[in-house]
Amino acid sequence: MYKQLIALTAATSLTLAGCSMFGGDKPDAAPAPAAPIEQTTAEPSLLEQIDSDISGWRLTSPKGNNAAEKLAHLRKIDPTNTAIPTIESKIIGRYVELANRVLNKKKVASTNSLKKAQRFINTARDISPNSEILNRKEKEISDLLDISKQRDQLQQAKMKSAAKKEAAARAQREAEAEQAAAEKQQSEELAALKTQREQEETQLTREFDPSKPPSSMMMKMAPKPASTDNLLVFNQIDVDNQSQSLGLEIDNLSRRIIEKDAKVIVHAKSEKDYRWINGSLKTSIYLMSSEFNLESSPKIGESEHPSIEIVE
Repeated sequence: MYKQLIALTAATSLTLAGCSMFGGDKPDAAPAPAAPIEQTTAEPSLLEQIDSDISGWRLTSPKGNNAAEKLAHLRKIDPTNTAIPTIESKIIGRYVELANRVLNKKKVASTNSLKKAQRFINTARDISPNSEILNRKEKEISDLLDISKQRDQLQQAKMKSAAKKEAAARAQREAEAEQAAAEKQQSEELAALKTQREQEETQLTREFDPSKPPSSMMMKMAPKPASTDNLLVFNQIDVDNQSQSLGLEIDNLSRRIIEKDAKVIVHAKSEKDYRWINGSLKTSIYLMSSEFNLESSPKIGESEHPSIEIVE
């Protein structure tokens, strides 16, 4: 019986062991793996957006996406934010840099460049009206504008002076050209007059017949005197024809009469000749000096050669 009990006990143990292996209580299940955490990108803060705008030179434009508008929003929602002065300084610094770029493009800034730089400073004033940095830069631009204005005025004065000098030089050249032309014309007229006289004298020589006795008129005539500085002698034929070719010679004598303030004696064969010679002389003097009062006296006679004599 003990043996049967032992056998039963053993069988029972095997049976329990088999149940444990093939159908008994199940072991605890392994924990399920954790679900992955979804990654999200947080929106940049307002301060970061403003800093990005300043770095990208979006200072006051484009509209709706610039540092100035976002700074205004920050002032509204958080007026005591300690970053506000720093942001203002950064924006102002950018505009001062823009102004300096314009001023430094040329060795001497032009008036237009200075005005453009001033516009940058004016825009920055909207950010910080009382900025000392802007005050100093504005003072610098103002001083440069004064210098530029003075420089422009000096340049204009130089241009006007140069224009006046050029006009004077041009007038001088024109006057010299006119004088040269007048002298040339006078020379040509004198040459023509000389040729005319030579032709007339040649004609008179041809008409003279030495086989005939000279007439009483020719015997009475004294030899024709030569012209001098104080005596202008005309050909009788020129006086008879009232030749305009005598005008140049009369003009030259008129100048000497005016210069010497002299009186004259008009020699003529007839009253008619005297009036013509005297009238021509008075006209010439009047055209040269309307205030000069000519004193002339006649000397008329058959033996007189037509002439004008200066009496000092």
